[in-house]
Amino acid sequence: MFEWPRAAPGQRVNEAEVVLEAGGRFYYAKDAVLLASSFARVHGDEAAAKFRALKQKWDPDRRLQTDLSRRMGV
Repeated sequence: MFEWPRAAPGQRVNEAEVVLEAGGRFYYAKDAVLLASSFARVHGDEAAAKFRALKQKWDPDRRLQTDLSRRMGV
């Protein structure tokens, strides 16, 4: 049985790390916890690099972005 980790008083549990360590997935439309460091962990380094290269090629001025894409560095 999974037990959610408890944070020390005054500290916060990193929800994204808990989900990733458990092999979980994220639903990007509702996500509020993923960080830039999580993107490659979710999709793999090679896929993340390919995505960033395509994004740079087709949107060099970064006109197409959302709060999520800014938070995740894509």
